[in-house]
Amino acid sequence: MPIDILSVQARKPRIGQRRSTRTLHADLTRMRIDTMQKWVVICWVSLALAAADMCPNGGKCEEGQTCCKSPTNGYDCCPFDEGECCGDHIHCCPKHTVCDMTTSSCGNATVSLRWVERVSAGLPTATKSFRMIRSYMGEDEDNICPDQSRCPAEFSCLKALTRYGCCPLAQGVSCPDGKHCCPEGHQCSLDSRSCVKKGSTISI
Repeated sequence: MPIDILSVQARKPRIGQRRSTRTLHADLTRMRIDTMQKWVVICWVSLALAAADMCPNGGKCEEGQTCCKSPTNGYDCCPFDEGECCGDHIHCCPKHTVCDMTTSSCGNATVSLRWVERVSAGLPTATKSFRMIRSYMGEDEDNICPDQSRCPAEFSCLKALTRYGCCPLAQGVSCPDGKHCCPEGHQCSLDSRSCVKKGSTISI
């Protein structure tokens, strides 16, 4: 049977066509890699933003802090997670406590402690440390310290000078004087009166 040379030549792919196909595959591969890299960048940025509390004016508070409106219509950072912003627009209180304007304190049915000043949003400034209260023999829902004394549920048990004290932070670190504490990720000043974020260049 005679072979149709024209038919065979028509079915045979040309060298230029094979090169075009390889080039197309290479372009598609590069596009996929570029798209994946863009998604990685987007996810990284999203995670970085999620770790900060964005205030309505664009300012940022650290993770575990709360945005509170300031007297100048800006926003400050309350150092407590889901903190209570006090009506004087300067101070705030821990979660599950209320601001007492007459005594300048935070309280609920089981605890009373000093309210704290807010810090400016987005500024790496030193903040005042938090005064710890004495642990006590309390209710079952309270935190149990290693010595079996108790602290309010939203507080952390920290070693004081001779016993355990209650820091008004869910994750706190004890200061050298055994009477004050700072947020996790911060260090106390030498006099235990201030807290500075670790890695900050601010002198303490």
